[in-house]
Amino acid sequence: MLLEWEFSAKERTSLEKLDIPDNLIDQAKAEGIAIKDGASTPIEITNKDSGWRYTGRLAVTSNGELYIPVGIRKMILDASCVRVTLI
Repeated sequence: MLLEWEFSAKERTSLEKLDIPDNLIDQAKAEGIAIKDGASTPIEITNKDSGWRYTGRLAVTSNGELYIPVGIRKMILDASCVRVTLI
């Protein structure tokens, strides 16, 4: 099962870290996906405006957030809709 959510990058003040919705953290744990400090989580980030897509692994912070590297932030900076999928 894929766990995903969408947000508007234009409406966020910062893209350095993305909060994982609480309900998805619970679902991820049930699916065996590690959402804990220091974990490297497989993920796909899609800029739905441009079609640009990143697939790889991102670090989870101590607050249950995904750390977004600078290169990825630049690709989603002005997107009206970004989809994040935990895979």
